[in-house]
Amino acid sequence: MRPGARAADRRVPVAGSWALSGAALGLLAEVLFPSTAAPWGTVGAAVVAGLAGWVAAGRVRAARMPLWLDLAPRLALAGALLLLAVVLVVVGSPLLAGVATLVGVGIGSSGRRPVARRRLVHAVEALREDVDPASALAELESLAAGWWVPPTLRAEAALQRGAWTLASGGAEEAVGWLARVRHRALVGHAAPWLALAHASAGRDDVAHAALQPAYGAVSPETRAHAEAVRLLLVLRGDGHEEAARLGTSLLDARPVTPLAFGLVAVARLRAGDEAGARVLMTTEVVAALEAGGLAELLEEVAEALRHLRPDQSFCE
Repeated sequence: MRPGARAADRRVPVAGSWALSGAALGLLAEVLFPSTAAPWGTVGAAVVAGLAGWVAAGRVRAARMPLWLDLAPRLALAGALLLLAVVLVVVGSPLLAGVATLVGVGIGSSGRRPVARRRLVHAVEALREDVDPASALAELESLAAGWWVPPTLRAEAALQRGAWTLASGGAEEAVGWLARVRHRALVGHAAPWLALAHASAGRDDVAHAALQPAYGAVSPETRAHAEAVRLLLVLRGDGHEEAARLGTSLLDARPVTPLAFGLVAVARLRAGDEAGARVLMTTEVVAALEAGGLAELLEEVAEALRHLRPDQSFCE
């Protein structure tokens, strides 16, 4: 998730939603007041509403997007359709009225997604800024279990909950949350975290199997995280020499995670190449490893931090 993504990406869907709502309201006005409504009222309402949505969406960032910007057109369109259903009943078209009612209720219920998305973004932002983390974690739990939350957002809430729990050292609890991520759009993204949780608990064989979905159609960042976990399993199963060879090839790829840097450094240190190990343990890598809580999860990371900090001398 990227809470800081720019709102420009939202202009088209927001403007389209507003334009559709404007057209529905204009059409309803023509139906209810045929003698006073202008013949171009529907098109005019759609154009004005679409431009208003475009301008409003462009003036704010996605994470700060007012909730009404998403909800207003949906509710207006749903209301217009329900009112149209009443008119159709009056004029003797119950079948069309039923269709309008079903569509209106469906559009109104679609407001669940922006509400859930906003709550999810706020919870993750609170965790990143360390603002009332207990309430933020409880919010993620509520979203992960909410029947009203769309399936993708339920899975994303469970993924975020599991990842934060793992970073806090709770490997077993993290497994429980990450195993709940079954939506096909997010299974691959959750796989490295789930595999890391199993590896942290000493279940390397289970971690190997849990890692496989990460090699599907996922983002480069997720694949990089998966490669780091694979490097951990190779270091444990095949030894530091094989891990050092694999790590050298991983360092040529982009992006490379701090965990990968730390594990390659440990492999080189165990192989006797302390100089090559220290080159990788920069101040930024050390800070990222400490911030992610990886030293509490993995003895290999703790070993790297004990022996290879930038402020330590050789052979200390």
